[in-house]
Amino acid sequence: MQRSLPLLVGGGVLTATLFLWQALIAQERAYIEQETQLEAASVKNELTAELESRIRTLVRMSKRWERRGKTPKEDWEFEAQLNVRDFKGFQAIQWVDPSFHVRWIVPQLGNQASQNLNLAFEPRRRTALEAARARRDVTATRSIDLVQGGKGFQVYVPIFQGEAFNGFIVGAFRTQTLL
Repeated sequence: MQRSLPLLVGGGVLTATLFLWQALIAQERAYIEQETQLEAASVKNELTAELESRIRTLVRMSKRWERRGKTPKEDWEFEAQLNVRDFKGFQAIQWVDPSFHVRWIVPQLGNQASQNLNLAFEPRRRTALEAARARRDVTATRSIDLVQGGKGFQVYVPIFQGEAFNGFIVGAFRTQTLL
């Protein structure tokens, strides 16, 4: 009996140590998971805020067009260049005419493949364009293959003067660059 007492006490201490060790591991995992979720939420909020600021620039360009009538190309390009310079993440800013063809694009360099492109060539884009026009509201595509190369998405801001549809201000974003 006296010989088995140290073994029993040692076994009890070992068992208690194992239980505490497992509890600490579980607590550490829960802490890491919570921190990961908080960081993911922070990144999501930051990306949302960044994207919203870029969309607001496109909406302002559309509203300016609606108020003044068709913006002269030189003025439109100047404003688009400022937005591309000041708001990183744009692949391009485009004016797309009512027939869904890209007519103006900034910057030209790297975006030549988009010039005069009919954006309705793909069902996913056509659906988003038609939805934006019908709702008269900002619409974004899901992930698409950009004609310039790479994955990205586009944001369509319709331009209306009264009932007359004047096309879209389009922001093209390369996912990797935006992130």
